[in-house]
Amino acid sequence: MDDVSLPRGQRIFVETSIANQPIQYALPSLLSDISIQPCVRRPAREPEYDRSLTLAASSPLLSMILSERACLRREQMQGSAVTSADIAAARFTRDLIQSNAVSPISETTLRTINGKVRGLPNPNATPYRSVLTWVGGQIPASAALVPTPSGQIEEYLADLVAFLRREDVPESLALAMAYYQFLTIHPFKDANGRVARLLVALQSCRKQGSASRGIVLAAGLSAKRDAVARFFAAVFDGNCGPYLAFWGMLERWGASVTEFAMQSLLQMRAVLDEKLHSARWKSGFATLVEVVPIFSRTNFNSIVRGSDRLAQRYLSSLEQDRVIRRVEGREDDQWECLDAAAHWERVRNFAATTIAEVRG
Repeated sequence: MDDVSLPRGQRIFVETSIANQPIQYALPSLLSDISIQPCVRRPAREPEYDRSLTLAASSPLLSMILSERACLRREQMQGSAVTSADIAAARFTRDLIQSNAVSPISETTLRTINGKVRGLPNPNATPYRSVLTWVGGQIPASAALVPTPSGQIEEYLADLVAFLRREDVPESLALAMAYYQFLTIHPFKDANGRVARLLVALQSCRKQGSASRGIVLAAGLSAKRDAVARFFAAVFDGNCGPYLAFWGMLERWGASVTEFAMQSLLQMRAVLDEKLHSARWKSGFATLVEVVPIFSRTNFNSIVRGSDRLAQRYLSSLEQDRVIRRVEGREDDQWECLDAAAHWERVRNFAATTIAEVRG
């Protein structure tokens, strides 16, 4: 991304006041018609894996995207067991990405995602923030960022959407600038960071044809968001170099995690294939647990397609062979596939260990 020129990429600071305190708010430069020099180096595409497998491979990191804490750290992740909360968050995030990946990103898309993340009753009608706000600091004068006034949010989001639809912008640059632009516009009252990470995952999924690259990258942004924010001040001054260099490191980390996750998933499938022998439903079972390792009796019955008695006999056999274990403390019957859970832990531990190599 060294060949990129961003002549209009700097922020324009405008003097104003809040509670009689002088401050500056950042008025974003518009991106939809920004000049981009041709890039000689383009990011490598993922190896040609089956699209459904790439989503399954990166599923262990789905719950990190909406985390409100930078929890993808070695001391917190290594050795941690998969929980029901992890599963619920992964399913929720996966559904948000899949349901919005079929159409171009619009302002309505962003409103709806924000509303669903916040649990609002009518997410399609999520309002933009209506007041001037600030990020960091107890008072505006000490804030790290005072975003765009609320009256200009619609203009800048429309510009961001137009920028994302351009075909002449390298994907790495488009993702990096979209993430930065969305956060500095700060259009909603809450959950702007989570929506920004989902935006990266969603846009990458639409451009790449698989969800894994964007999911891993968004998880990395969750882990390194404090570091990312430190580069924003340089971008305010028109110097995108350090930020884009950091983004490049994060993407290289994401590529290594994606490849590791894919190999881990294929390993899990091979082990299950051997353990399940000639069971006619083994392919369906592998598909069931490769996205999330915990499943219900109803889930299992749907792949066995037999009587409840037959399904129970299969479940008892799988428990005896230590393929699955019953999840304790649940009112409904749920089981965990041990090999699928091991896949989740391998991927998360690898990601947590290697994220330290991304300096920022």
